[in-house]
Amino acid sequence: MNVCLVRPRKVYYIERPQKEKFLPEVLSEEEVIKIIKSISNTKHKALIMTIYSGGLRISELINLKVKDIDSDRMQIRIQQSKGKKDRYTLLSQKTLITLRQYFNIFKLFNIPVFENNSL
Repeated sequence: MNVCLVRPRKVYYIERPQKEKFLPEVLSEEEVIKIIKSISNTKHKALIMTIYSGGLRISELINLKVKDIDSDRMQIRIQQSKGKKDRYTLLSQKTLITLRQYFNIFKLFNIPVFENNSL
C-alpha cells in the first residue's frame, strides 16, 4: 500500500494579489474634433460620431438598425445591450446630419446601419 494515499490531503489557501485599476485616458474636445474632421469617408465619419456622441459599445453599433434612430426625440434605442437590457442614449444634431448624409449615399431602410458596404 502506498503511504501517500493514507495521509490526509493538505489544502493551502493563497490570496491572489489585487489587480491594479487604471483610469482610461480621455481625449480633449480639440483632439476629438481633429480626429473627426480628418475623416473623409462618410461611413467612417458617421460610425465614429455615433460611437462617440452616443457612448455606444462596438457590439451595440454593429447591431444598430435604422428604425432604432429616433430623429424626432433625438434618441438612439439600444436593444439587448450589456446584461440583455434595452436603453436609450442621446443623438446629437451633428451626428444626425452626418447619419442622414450616410443614409442618402447608401439608401438604407430597415437593415443594420453599418453593415459591410464599403464606399
